Amino acid sequence: MQARLQYHNELCCMQNKTVFIKRLVKPTPTERWRRHIEAKSKSLLDASEPKSDESSNFEFPPAPLDKKLSRCIIEQACNRMKAQNISETGCAVCGELRPLRGMSRLKAIKRQLHVLAVSGVTRVERKNSSSASREYKGPVLDYNCTMVCDSCCGCIRNGKIPKLSLANGLWIGDIPPQLKCLNFLEKLLIARIWHTCAYVKVASGMRKMTANVVAFQSPILKVYKILPPPHDDLNEVLAILYIGPCKPTPDDLKRLPFFVCHNNVLQALEWLKLNHRVL
Repeated sequence: MQARLQYHNELCCMQNKTVFIKRLVKPTPTERWRRHIEAKSKSLLDASEPKSDESSNFEFPPAPLDKKLSRCIIEQACNRMKAQNISETGCAVCGELRPLRGMSRLKAIKRQLHVLAVSGVTRVERKNSSSASREYKGPVLDYNCTMVCDSCCGCIRNGKIPKLSLANGLWIGDIPPQLKCLNFLEKLLIARIWHTCAYVKVASGMRKMTANVVAFQSPILKVYKILPPPHDDLNEVLAILYIGPCKPTPDDLKRLPFFVCHNNVLQALEWLKLNHRVL
């Protein structure tokens, strides 16, 4: 090799190129295990070494807190627990419950609320069948709230409708009293689709009666066109099991939330027939 390099010229260097390739040898399992043992022993030695002199300067146990530091800690804790830091309120744009410290007045963006004026979202409650269906005028808001969250405020200032705003098809309006007063069984009677089966386990004793409800997904979905549904269909999605040392007395049965008031169901169906678009 050295003899050939003695007679080389510049033309030979320009025409020929030499490439050296390093051959990578894969370590054997024994060698990998040896490296693992060495790294582990090294880490144990580092952990067993005494700490530096800086860490040894700290006293143990530490000295008790002085009055100035104690007062500072108490003041910081009290400031974090103030009413304005933990209280929450609803957002008029999205209707979500947010911390009050991240809210601003709705009046601050009243000139940009025209972005939320969307048609086909709201609906005025009908009192009788002769009244026509009409929508609310103006922006789609929850007028029971006077504050707006920072995220919704930023979107409105940029001329965009917030993703979770009521104007984005999420408006349902106030819940009427005809639907607020319904219990568990009465809600089943006015539902067009049952997606769960409920099993109620009632345990009765000498002085108390408790119930536990377990819901399972219904295998078959039924869409009812006539409400309330038949009595036999209700037995398929609801089962009540009584357990205990004795049979429930009539007084015990009166305290169970499994009775239906016909007037409540009738009023709820009449309201849904007037105001629900499906019915």
